[in-house]
Amino acid sequence: MVLLLAFGAVGFLFATTKPLYRVQVVEIQNVLASEQEIMLDLLVEAINPNIVAVTIAEMDVNIFAKSKHVGSERYWQDQPESDFLGPVIEDRLTPLGRRRRQISSPEDVDPSFHSLDDDPHDPIEDPEGDSQTMLLGRIFHFDSPLNFDGDPLKRRPHYSIGELRLQKPGNKTEAGGTERWERVIQYPFELIVRGILRYQLPLSSSTHTAPIGASVAVHPEKGINEEGAMWIEQVRRKHVYDPGEEEG
Repeated sequence: MVLLLAFGAVGFLFATTKPLYRVQVVEIQNVLASEQEIMLDLLVEAINPNIVAVTIAEMDVNIFAKSKHVGSERYWQDQPESDFLGPVIEDRLTPLGRRRRQISSPEDVDPSFHSLDDDPHDPIEDPEGDSQTMLLGRIFHFDSPLNFDGDPLKRRPHYSIGELRLQKPGNKTEAGGTERWERVIQYPFELIVRGILRYQLPLSSSTHTAPIGASVAVHPEKGINEEGAMWIEQVRRKHVYDPGEEEG
């Protein structure tokens, strides 16, 4: 009897301490961007081989904007303050509700997006060092965390949506960051998310990480769509991907 209990305890522990695998961002959704704030949702896929659910609330993620209107740091350092801004744009975050879709399978992902990338297996380029890319800021917490149900037998991918918010994009990240962002947001630009997710398993004190990366083309010139978000086009590339334990 004691042996059975011991084996049961070991089995339970083994079935609750495995890290997530095949963690990746499927889509960036519900983007809202203004001079003062960026809000977006990440649709994330993962396989949870444990018998209990795993929640992800922490991250270390950089947000970038890529546009020909970014300009170099030196250019913005040399400009007098009065020349920083082009035409003034309206605040696009005046109270707008965001409706979130419930995702349970790949078929639920909106099939109507237009892919901007001709080869989905192209790796994402490192945004840092690109003269057309600027760092907007760094995020450490989800506003609304991810949650992945356990599936130790079939090990099917599960999907969850997490909400992110970045205050004062470009502020104190690069020379002329705020002014550069205010110019970028007047035109179509690519929004890039790159970093890691951090989480702990329910019965473990160890911290696990999973690299992620995704990008989306944003069209401020089109205004707001019927769902209360900006018009976007998914950029399909082979972003950061950690297969983990690809077990049967």
